[in-house]
This record gives sequence, C-alpha cells and structure tokens, in this order.
Amino acid sequence: VGVNDELAWLKYESRQLDVVATIPPAEFPRVAREARYQPLLRHVTTMRTQYVGMNCRLPPFTDRRVRQALNFAANKPKLLRLINNRGVVAKGFVPPNMPGYNAAVRGYSFDPQRARQLLAEAGYPNGFSTTLWVRSSEDALRLAQSLQQDFAEVGVAVQIKPIAWGPFLEAIRRTDLVPMFLLGWEADFPDPSNFLEVL
Repeated sequence: VGVNDELAWLKYESRQLDVVATIPPAEFPRVAREARYQPLLRHVTTMRTQYVGMNCRLPPFTDRRVRQALNFAANKPKLLRLINNRGVVAKGFVPPNMPGYNAAVRGYSFDPQRARQLLAEAGYPNGFSTTLWVRSSEDALRLAQSLQQDFAEVGVAVQIKPIAWGPFLEAIRRTDLVPMFLLGWEADFPDPSNFLEVL
C-alpha cells in the first residue's frame, strides 16, 4: 500500500509481496504471455474512470464547444492501446459494472474534423495554447503526450506540466490555476453517488 505499480511489481517478483493489484504497462505484455503467470492472473473491470478535466472557469474552457471539441479530438482507442487495452472507452462518467451505468450513452467518437468545426464556431479557428497538468509518472506522461499529439492535429498547442502527486492535487483544487488536467477516480463503494456527488 502506498507504493507505485512499478515498485509493487518489483517487490512481487522478488517475493516480498504475495499479491499486486496492477501490473505496470511495460511489464504487462511479457506477463500476459508467460505460462507461469496464467493461473495467477485475474481480469476484472474496476469501478474507475480516467479523464481529462477542463476548468470551466478559465477561458477557453468556459465555452462548451471548446470542451466538446477536445472530446472529439482525443483518440481514445489509441490511449487504450498505450495501456495494453486494459480498459474500455468511457462514454460517460459512471464506469461499467456500476449501478446506473447507461450502455446506451453514445459518448464522443474520434472526429478531428468535428473538433476543428467546433473550435471555429467558438472563435478559435486557429486553435489556442494551454497547459495540461499531470501527475509525474511514466504512465501519465505517456497518455499526456498522446493527447498532446491529438490536440495538435486540431490546432491546440498543449504544454505538459508534470508535477508530484501532493502538489498536483493541491493545484487542481484551485479554481484559478490549472486549465486542464489528467486524473482518475475509483469508487470508494459501488454506488454512482460516489462519482456524481463527490466530483
């Protein structure tokens, strides 16, 4: 408890731990192939959603069309490939297997042309510049760099700001500092109120 996935995995491999909750993405392909791990692996859908937060109090994210544009610009299947397809594309905030999950919600497809159109309608035909704050970890940086590439395709120049976990959480709680951030939420208990009320 309290260590990152890479350290937990090293401890597991050196027999200091009996169980790990997550296999680091860099190790996952090897572990999934090795026969000795097959009886030990358990695949479950967790009640977790990872997302890009946009501060609706800071321009240009005050405009709904800008927020929608970035949703259309993000190549979510590519993001899943970066984490070895360990997940599903979120269509809403409540994850699958959670009471109240609505499979009929369509979500946002990957549509850069629609993203450019929405940005132009919002007054940003040439895009804009912003900063994406992320936790300073290899996995978060990999996802942030993929988003940076996707957003650049529609004219949005993103600077990535990696920061340690404690200061990161403190910064995103301020309403005047962080325009955009990468974060996730995992249920404390299996009820949608733990997503919809807390966040």
